[in-house]
Amino acid sequence: MLNFQIYNSLFYIILILIQIYEIDSNDSAQKSKWISNSLNSKDKILLSIEPIRNLALTIPEECEELGICESVPDYPHKIISRIIKQLLERNITFHMDVDPNESYMYVTDESFEIYEEEELCTSKPKLYYPQAARDANKKWHLILNSVEISQNFIGEHCALKYSSCNKVAFFTNSYQGVCVQKYMQRIMYGINEEFTGVIKTLFDVPSCCSCVARISY
Repeated sequence: MLNFQIYNSLFYIILILIQIYEIDSNDSAQKSKWISNSLNSKDKILLSIEPIRNLALTIPEECEELGICESVPDYPHKIISRIIKQLLERNITFHMDVDPNESYMYVTDESFEIYEEEELCTSKPKLYYPQAARDANKKWHLILNSVEISQNFIGEHCALKYSSCNKVAFFTNSYQGVCVQKYMQRIMYGINEEFTGVIKTLFDVPSCCSCVARISY
């Protein structure tokens, strides 16, 4: 009789734990969904601004390929500086991977370098100060950057587009190794497509050059 009561109690405890886990899982899923929707919502305007008129966002060809642009024709520097000042007054903090007052240099610590390693793709590290970037929906936006306050992001891009991987990488006759650009999404402050407000959303930043196997025809 005692054993039956113990088993019965354990059964109810397990049921309660399962219910708690399901509630917690659903709550976490809802939170993740809310964050994703918040960052990607076109209507999420952090600050309404006077419409920027007579501006056509022109993205140079080399930027179109990379997905991020540090020099945009007719970038409205004075207007952007005023907008940044307004955001700072609202205690908005801009992200910086590197303090602009410090020099950024990509350094390899030779004391930890393994000389037997061989890079499969040639890439170039870079600190980006974007004036325009492509969002998660592949739409281009002006990014808020000025001399006084900047958003910068450490990235890495392929030295040559779609170049062959290092020959040390062996592939079967059906495949060939190709170096392709990979991206990671970073949160930036930018201007919406209508040039009427400030948004905070995810944008593509080149992250690495990866060797992938492709079927050779």
